[in-house]
Amino acid sequence: MLTEKAGDANFFIYDKKNRKIEIEICESYKTNYYLSPQQEKMMSTQPDMILQYAHLLRDAFNDSTFIEIKGEKVLAGKSEPKLQAEEYEYYINLTNKTVFGPKTIKGKWPKEKQELIIGDKNPSNEGNIGDFYINTKENSIFGPKKTNNDWGEKGEIIHLEQPKVTAEVYVSLFNKGSVLFIDPKVNLSKIKRGFANKNWITTYPYEK
Repeated sequence: MLTEKAGDANFFIYDKKNRKIEIEICESYKTNYYLSPQQEKMMSTQPDMILQYAHLLRDAFNDSTFIEIKGEKVLAGKSEPKLQAEEYEYYINLTNKTVFGPKTIKGKWPKEKQELIIGDKNPSNEGNIGDFYINTKENSIFGPKKTNNDWGEKGEIIHLEQPKVTAEVYVSLFNKGSVLFIDPKVNLSKIKRGFANKNWITTYPYEK
């Protein structure tokens, strides 16, 4: 009798402080690393595909920037915004020091641009409403500016270089239940592909 394995995979990348960031891989986000539901289903039960996808994430997030500001969803990059990712309301072009957002009702980036101001201390009265401000001395960010005297919450800039990638993958087969498929502590970005490197794969119950 033929049976089908089912899997559930969650991938994580880490910053230099070893903080874990979960990556959304589903089709709705339309990023350059997203998977369709069918691709995700196939990948989550195949070790070689899991490793290949982990390497893709490592390369996709190399030399990338995350911005964390309480209450705001901000995406940063080195070019004009192309993604229409639903979870982000603001986009910062770090090269041209311009800001896009908030999005229109239809979910598109507005044509009008705000300014990204750079300084070595916390902001005071400079800038206009909607601007963002980076304190290079503390590697912190403020914005969007809400009023003449209110720069909003203070956030953090997180830069990634060759990030560590881990995954929590569970698979189930017939009536065996759901079990952990790979070691969630292993940095998959450092594992080489090939049958000689498989100590990161756990033993499935039917193989014992």
